[in-house]
Amino acid sequence: MDQELSLENLSIIQEIKEDEEIQPLNNEAKLALMQEVGITESKVESKVLSEEKEEQSGEIADKTQLEVEEEVRRIIDDMNELIKPVADIVDIEPLVIIRLREYEAASFLTSELSQKNIMNYTFEIFDNGLGMSKVDLRKFGKYLASSKSVELKQTRGSQGFGAPSAFSDAQNTTGKPIIAVSKTSDMIYTTVSEFFTTSKNEKKYLVHPSEVDSPFLHGTYVKLNYLNVKYIRGYVDTYIKETALMNPHVTLIFIDPYGEEFIYRRLVSSFPKQPKYAKPHPSSTNIGDLQDLLTKSENLTISAFLQENFVRISPRTAKEIIKIAERDLQDKSNLFILNDGYLTKLEKKSDPIYYLKFEKRVYGKSTKLRDKLIIYQAASEELRESYWNLIAKYNILNKDLEKINKEIKKTNNKIEKSETRKDIKQLEKTITNLIKDIDIANKEKEGIKVKLNQIFQVNKNGLVELKKIKNRTDFEDLISEVQLSKKRPTELSTEQFNSLFHAFKSIKYMAPPTDTAIPVGEQVLENTLIKEIGIQVSENIDDFEDPIEEIETIDDEIIDSKKRAIIRENPSASDEILRNISVGKQELITLNSRILANIAVQNANIELTQFKKSNEKFLTDVKEKEDTAYQDVFDYFIENYTKDDDFVSAETRSPTSGKGLAYVVEAGLAYCNDAAKLDTPKRSRDVLSRFVNRTPKLRDSADCAITKAVQSVNWKNYKLDTYDNNLPKGPIKLLINVSGPYVHLMFKSQSKNALADDEDLIKEIKYCLEAIGRRLRVYLNRKHAIHKKEKRASLIEKYIPQFVESLYNIASKGESKYKKQLNIDDLIDLMKNAIGVKPIMSISKEEIIDTKDTTIVKAEEQKIEEKEIKIESTKEVKVDEEKIVYKETEITPAKKIESEVPVAIKPQKSVKKTPKSKKLEVPIITTEKILTTLSNKDWQPITHLIFKLKIQDMMDARFLQLKMKELERKGLVEENIIKSKKHWKLK
Repeated sequence: MDQELSLENLSIIQEIKEDEEIQPLNNEAKLALMQEVGITESKVESKVLSEEKEEQSGEIADKTQLEVEEEVRRIIDDMNELIKPVADIVDIEPLVIIRLREYEAASFLTSELSQKNIMNYTFEIFDNGLGMSKVDLRKFGKYLASSKSVELKQTRGSQGFGAPSAFSDAQNTTGKPIIAVSKTSDMIYTTVSEFFTTSKNEKKYLVHPSEVDSPFLHGTYVKLNYLNVKYIRGYVDTYIKETALMNPHVTLIFIDPYGEEFIYRRLVSSFPKQPKYAKPHPSSTNIGDLQDLLTKSENLTISAFLQENFVRISPRTAKEIIKIAERDLQDKSNLFILNDGYLTKLEKKSDPIYYLKFEKRVYGKSTKLRDKLIIYQAASEELRESYWNLIAKYNILNKDLEKINKEIKKTNNKIEKSETRKDIKQLEKTITNLIKDIDIANKEKEGIKVKLNQIFQVNKNGLVELKKIKNRTDFEDLISEVQLSKKRPTELSTEQFNSLFHAFKSIKYMAPPTDTAIPVGEQVLENTLIKEIGIQVSENIDDFEDPIEEIETIDDEIIDSKKRAIIRENPSASDEILRNISVGKQELITLNSRILANIAVQNANIELTQFKKSNEKFLTDVKEKEDTAYQDVFDYFIENYTKDDDFVSAETRSPTSGKGLAYVVEAGLAYCNDAAKLDTPKRSRDVLSRFVNRTPKLRDSADCAITKAVQSVNWKNYKLDTYDNNLPKGPIKLLINVSGPYVHLMFKSQSKNALADDEDLIKEIKYCLEAIGRRLRVYLNRKHAIHKKEKRASLIEKYIPQFVESLYNIASKGESKYKKQLNIDDLIDLMKNAIGVKPIMSISKEEIIDTKDTTIVKAEEQKIEEKEIKIESTKEVKVDEEKIVYKETEITPAKKIESEVPVAIKPQKSVKKTPKSKKLEVPIITTEKILTTLSNKDWQPITHLIFKLKIQDMMDARFLQLKMKELERKGLVEENIIKSKKHWKLK
């Protein structure tokens, strides 16, 4: 077909037929050119007659050049109007522009319809993709035979009638033509055409393909006119929004009939991989598919057929399949294939034993040696006795194999009836052991064949050649039956095919290749949900890594740079010199100082020398640090800095084969605590978004395998309520995508809105959702635990001042050795730290002046010198927090201060000054500060040290852990584990 197209494109007749020249040749010029290339005058006359016939058929081919140019200019103007707003990025940013414009339908078009809800629409779409070549553009709009009949590919369509159907619907409702403009990067000019499609699957051109200057490097523009019901939001805009959600690698712009623009910006910087055409996978190929492929095969051998028509079948695997099939045929035909010949397998001792072998003989009219089947009979009693001894063992092994196969069938039946996972695992383990017994028995059978071959080679004198035998052809047919490796795929008998299929399905294959099924990816799904919904997800967990590896990596970088420098100076440097390169402490300090000096910190002057001195003083070797050394810090930051995070998770399953093709199931779920961003949907259908090959499916949701898989999940196990149809309910967004060429075989109808029920597909989706559900359950349990802990802490916090005051009064009157160390403020801080209370918030001076308790303000007014003060009152802070976070409360801070402050400040008699905030400065964690903070009597945990040193950054907390380990090695501090937590004190 490609050869015919090439000849067609090169011929002068085709140029005339397509009328691609702007200035058509006159008849004399055409005649001269045709005669020059060897076309006779009769052919020219026939061509003229065919053109006249074509004009009579109704094709609009008599337009003047002026009219054509005006029509082309109008098309280009419409296209430029659509592209003009994005003209600056049309060749840079991957984008798709869709515009719907609404017009009142003409009365003659709606005479048989209700004019109330019928409107005329202009549909325009532009994308700056690869574009179409002239050959493809000529086919564009014709119904094409599916290219997926032999090999499938992960695409949105498969039958080849998507665009032609849209074109037919457009011209049948309005009678207006289709406009198509396209250009590839290899073309200099853009090709413009305007045409109708006919019932004969042909194109009638109003504007033949014409070349004009292009406003873009590559892309396609299509314009259609439709008569349809009045546009209502909720379907088209939803479809485009869902498409943008699953295709974040493209910027999508939609302009609806009301003139409103919906811009879905590109969210990822890379394009998905290009999927490849897929061959069937053996594990999912049924007997009918295999039979069809065999009958159509042009291969000469079974091995070549298996390797070329299926994935994951190597020459070695194909050889193993044929070997298993031939072994089955030998048992059925009672004929062994030995290394040096063939041997009949007998059931009775009285039957003759035949040994068959191909030997070079001269026979017939030929004088040359040719292969001839020679038939021998075992005449020696010794040979017969050895034969029967081995055959008896062989028959015993066959009986054992029959018993094992029956046991496997019974076990499989028990698995289907089993209810507990434990029983299923035990039964599966039993089957695994039985399969091992089968392999052992087959090896023993092959060993018996080797021994039979040896005894017949050694005892050749006991064989008698049978020169005259009537059933020679029967033996030849028998050998041909068992030798599957020498048969053509189209010549297989029924027994041979059955044995081949049995062997074909008994082999374990590798999973299908992933390049035929390209998923969106877990990371892309999560990032898309985060950016699209705007949910809050902390980055502390993702960025928390082992600092030992980072420092070692820095060492490696320095060593690598030194190696490169040595090789540049001396290319012949020995390996011993390169291996002995070391990194000094000063080099490591300098490198770290340069890195830290580049950090931009607001309102702080950072110099290289400052960091260099700090690093030189505090940087230590941490190669001996344990991996779990930061668990306390990690747990603390997780608890305090991620408790308000939303939840997002995605899962991509490994490729699975179904219907002989690969597919990939993936899902993403977002849980948001902010109703303004994501509220609980009122309808169950708004929770789930279904996608197949990145294409949204908005119809037939109840009858789709994706929906049924979601309904099969027990969502209550994952702390989610459900609707009546068992879809999950809550402030969530759930999306599921099935990718791969496999889905083209699983659509229920040509509309491609629903996938057919398939047990394996439903299981894959269910397993994918359950993996996400387990993570969601951990998130919700943790959130519930934090809420419970805060509620309990707030209750304890309420009585801390009274409890501390009572405790202080009791301890101060006793004879305890700690009597002089007692301090009410420290006790309050320790209790707050123990229950995890946040640092006390600051209240401005102006807020206190506005309160009604003027007597308290006057008493403390002379002591306030800063703009902000700290009041050591947990109750006041609690109310202030509630006022900030829960805006709906009606209690003002002033009223609470009036009633609670006198009690809170009673023990301390004064208000402490609050220093200016230094959050933006880089904290310097020195040995002196740590030793000052520690006590030589009380054990202090890492959380206590973090609060005392006012550490608010994860990296600083890591560095504190390193410093504590260093001080322990130097003997300055002691370490003790109390309640599974590390504590320190001065030595």
